[in-house]
Amino acid sequence: MKYEFVKTANYERLLKAIRRADTRGAKEAGMIFVQGHPGISKSKTVEQIAITDPGAVFIRAKQGYTVFGFMRELARELSIDAACRPDELFRRCLAALAQRSGAKIVIDEVQHCLINGAAVLEKVRDFSDMTGIVVVLVAGEEGVWERLGRRPQLASRVCEVVTLERLTEKDCAAVCAQLADVQIAPDLVKRIHADSKGLMRLALNAIANVEQIARNNDLKTVAAKDCEGFDLCVSWAEKKIAFDRK
Repeated sequence: MKYEFVKTANYERLLKAIRRADTRGAKEAGMIFVQGHPGISKSKTVEQIAITDPGAVFIRAKQGYTVFGFMRELARELSIDAACRPDELFRRCLAALAQRSGAKIVIDEVQHCLINGAAVLEKVRDFSDMTGIVVVLVAGEEGVWERLGRRPQLASRVCEVVTLERLTEKDCAAVCAQLADVQIAPDLVKRIHADSKGLMRLALNAIANVEQIARNNDLKTVAAKDCEGFDLCVSWAEKKIAFDRK
């Protein structure tokens, strides 16, 4: 299987939101909030935005995140020397962002930025307010928007809320065509779409299993009949697992 990015409807949806944010009226309201079901490929989608936009930096927040830790990562992405005091590091990052054409900050797993009074996001707000850059905030779990909404000084700066959707059958066909090392027949694409419930993570697992079936049976094209009796993908998050307590 090829490990490439497939431009699905979600990618186009997010790209349009960023373009609208670029032309917003209130410059201080430059935040985009991205949410979606786990396994929908939020991280890969926003990371691709950062990769293809020369002005964007991509940061993945982590558990126990601190303001200084965030600024050190930002400095690394901006190729700035971070060996200095926090106040000086802020000034260096601020200057680099102000000079960077089309600068954007993309923060994945933003729920980790809401600890300690949302101190990290308050620092992000400083960067955004003082430079007018677009900031993309990506929720890694449910309930993040509700937590953010309890801080109106932050939530009011969100100009776009983007909900990434499950793959359409057309998306699934594009994913199979671009990533699979074998030809996947239309009836099997339909089954992969149904079995994966439109979740990219499960669809990729299904493609890998289809490729294994193709190798075992020396097939160049795999149809639905070739996969009868096989589980192509399993969502263990939805399974009830029985434990042997003997």
